[in-house]
Amino acid sequence: MAVLSSIIPGLCACFSIALLSLLVSSLHPAFDALLISLILGIIISNLLGERELLRPGVEASTRFILPLGIGLYGSQMSLTGQSISLWPWVLASSAVMFAITFLTAKAFGISGKIPLLMSAGMSICGAGAIAVVSGIAAPRKEETSISILAVMTIGLMGMLFLGFNPQGLGLTTGKFAFVSGATLPSLGLVKVAASAAGEDSCRLAMAVKYQRMSLLGLLAMALMLRNGGLRKIPWFFVMFIVLALAANFWLPGAFVRDTLSQAGNFMLAAALAGVGLSVDFDAITEKGPKPVISALLSWVIVVLIIYLALNSF
Repeated sequence: MAVLSSIIPGLCACFSIALLSLLVSSLHPAFDALLISLILGIIISNLLGERELLRPGVEASTRFILPLGIGLYGSQMSLTGQSISLWPWVLASSAVMFAITFLTAKAFGISGKIPLLMSAGMSICGAGAIAVVSGIAAPRKEETSISILAVMTIGLMGMLFLGFNPQGLGLTTGKFAFVSGATLPSLGLVKVAASAAGEDSCRLAMAVKYQRMSLLGLLAMALMLRNGGLRKIPWFFVMFIVLALAANFWLPGAFVRDTLSQAGNFMLAAALAGVGLSVDFDAITEKGPKPVISALLSWVIVVLIIYLALNSF
């Protein structure tokens, strides 16, 4: 009973931040609930100063809420109704984004798990991918925070660049949609940027983005094989795969899928609130601007590569 009462304050703080973040994110597609939850956690943590009362619940959010959120996140994987002809392009662009982000981060001298986390976020689905990979790679909490902040900052900058200049790149609507869907880290950012070129652009860009998201399972499997093999697959990844398959082939109706998706977002937002509540701002700023500059350079390089590739066909 004493253990339960000790975790209640921290869990309530995480859940409250997550709820507020989801409400704010509902105001505009570009507002990412996971990023907002992390930022609010960091701000509140550093304003409070003394966090001992919250510590047991915050630690519980990392041990239990994050794995559950990762498992539920599988319900957001879209595997059906996608154009097979896009797959080679999506796979190639994601692989290039992952490799260039990783190598650029290493070239900037960024150490630890940050290069891996940033690569996952930039190449697949932003904060969601970083949260999932964090559950497998077990980085320090400040590494997760730095990676999410860097990736989503560049995502916002990319959205503004593409969204305010849909015709300036000299691409057709379809090619512009592919650039948006293949390079921006979250669904909301893709939707905002691609919508600037019309509904058809938005529809195609979202299809590309969903295909990128479906690569998260492959990346997670590769990381687990590298870390310990199939014998050490955690329960939450089994849940992730089962729900991904169920959401696409078995679950009846959109209501159940949407409910699972929203539950997953809430759990991940609560877990990232816990991450934010447990890190010091000084630990984040210690890395300086290198992660953001590295992510920006990576994004520009990949956009140029995709642009040149599209214009050669």
